[in-house]
Amino acid sequence: MIALFLILLAAAYLLYFSGKQMAAFLIFFFFLLKALQLIPEAWMGLKGLDFALLFVLPLFVWGCIREEEFIPRGRLTFFIFLFLAFILGECLLSRFYYGIDWISIFRTGRQSLLLLAYFLFRRLSKEEVTLISKILLAVLSVQCVLFMLQTITGIGLLAEHENNYSNGLFYRFYNVPILLYILVYYAVFANPFHGIWRVITTALPVLTIFAPMHRSLMAIFIMLLLIGILWIRGYLQSVRNILVASVTVFVLVVGALYYMSSRAVSDIERVTSGEFVDVEEVDLSDEST
Repeated sequence: MIALFLILLAAAYLLYFSGKQMAAFLIFFFFLLKALQLIPEAWMGLKGLDFALLFVLPLFVWGCIREEEFIPRGRLTFFIFLFLAFILGECLLSRFYYGIDWISIFRTGRQSLLLLAYFLFRRLSKEEVTLISKILLAVLSVQCVLFMLQTITGIGLLAEHENNYSNGLFYRFYNVPILLYILVYYAVFANPFHGIWRVITTALPVLTIFAPMHRSLMAIFIMLLLIGILWIRGYLQSVRNILVASVTVFVLVVGALYYMSSRAVSDIERVTSGEFVDVEEVDLSDEST
């Protein structure tokens, strides 16, 4: 099946060089989002991340060779390369100080190279970026429907659904749509749709935040949602309001950290006392920490 994805990668190159960069980037996102979590990565032959890098890296090198101003001067460019220089330093430290092999180093650090996609995205117009964002929000909405159906039926519909269990009337799954953590705020604060579609594409991501029954995720979402609402309504324009909001957020963060740290300490105590049967049943990947 890897041949089909290589053909799709070749199609992305053809679209990019024929001036249809937006369509090429939609294929890029298909790879980056693990085939939209509809196809198991094992069927792809390579990880979706690797296909995404095979799209970005050659085009980045090509752009550097063909265009004099492909890499613009500016603070964002400076910080991108500063971060990549830090990653390179970490790679060299891992190899020559800790003796880690190059394959393991590249496997765990290669996702940082995706930052180079920024220089490709600069070729898109504002209208094209908006349209891509709109399409991705529509894709997320479909994924949200599938995820919530999982929690009701217990049937895995998105990839990586193996780790799940019944929790009362519902099932708890962990294969949350990748885009959810970012686009849920885009849906709430800058939804490009109108009418009933605006309501649908806002409601589905928000409901999906609560579907995994992850208390920390729900708390963080509510906290950031409140900050966003205060910001948009202009309540954070005065020093007094900023101080009140800061104190409130500080209390919420401290409470959340206390809650999470207490659970972490409890988990460590369980493991040290020999209660690690559940851990043995978790299917860890090569990239797990």
